[in-house]
Amino acid sequence: MFRTLALTVTLALSLTASAACGGSDDASCGKAVDHAAKLMGVEIPADQRKAAIAKCEKEPASKRACAIKAKSVEDLMACK
Repeated sequence: MFRTLALTVTLALSLTASAACGGSDDASCGKAVDHAAKLMGVEIPADQRKAAIAKCEKEPASKRACAIKAKSVEDLMACK
């Protein structure tokens, strides 16, 4: 189950889409990944965290900012 949740966090931050929910250029992937994990109630092992951050860095800053601002898993999954 943990692995599924960790993969969900990774996927939530690595999905690509054309719409953005606003943000700034300094949105940190580390902060976005950590916040997503907190919302989902999981801890991400260091190696998986590094992989999630690497995928996140390929996403626009607006998507990272959206993930950081998310108040629920539903908000997080809506970030595009």
